[in-house]
Amino acid sequence: MTLIVGFIAEDGALIASDSEASESGHSRYDVEKIWTIGGLAFGYSGSGATRQNLQHILETNLETYIDANKPDRWGLKDYLVSLMQPIIQSAYANYVGPNYMQIAGTLLVVGKDDNGCFLLEIDANNTATFYDERRFHAIGSGSPAAYAVYSLIENYDSKHQSIEQLKLVSHRMLDSCINVIAGSSGVGGNIDIWLSQDEEFLKLDAGAIELIRYGVDQWKLSEKETLDKLYSSDDQATLEDDTVTMPDELQLQPEES
Repeated sequence: MTLIVGFIAEDGALIASDSEASESGHSRYDVEKIWTIGGLAFGYSGSGATRQNLQHILETNLETYIDANKPDRWGLKDYLVSLMQPIIQSAYANYVGPNYMQIAGTLLVVGKDDNGCFLLEIDANNTATFYDERRFHAIGSGSPAAYAVYSLIENYDSKHQSIEQLKLVSHRMLDSCINVIAGSSGVGGNIDIWLSQDEEFLKLDAGAIELIRYGVDQWKLSEKETLDKLYSSDDQATLEDDTVTMPDELQLQPEES
């Protein structure tokens, strides 16, 4: 089971995931669910066997195609669909079992062309859809919960945030989903976050993730203070024991004039 989310920021793009995988419905272990090729980031939800074959054919062909053709998002979409078709058809042709959907999966692609960053989903029917206008998309068994969390943060203007802000948003979204639906949907493990502000995606290390976790805790505390003040008879009331502070590394830098 999986939860992978993609965001388009004002200054780049971000993709994040949980890391838990299950084997035959019994054992659970951590896996890398996101990988990068040619300046693109990929996340896949579905059969591990299908994902292995898909990742192999992408790593074998995609970078050469990009270097030779410099495609925009539409050309890239058509090429990815053409690469996925034989992988999916082969999986169906060789499958023995009661539920064909067990071998189907969804690919999430985050990238950038001359018109900016984009989010592309290619689903189990090999149908491709862009989610650029929404600037957010989620795939996997935990995606309904992710969309519920997303609706709760719309007042933060989630469609027009910076990479620094979306680090916190993505971590809080994944962490909330893991805490609420881990048992029923098998979402869990560590949170992995990749971001791009230039041409390549960079995976954040454990120290950066821990710093983001601290920032999320301060965000929650700020919400608590706001709610307390709404119900306080003293407009100047503050919480004496809890002080909201943000580490320098997570402070938004003022724009240069």
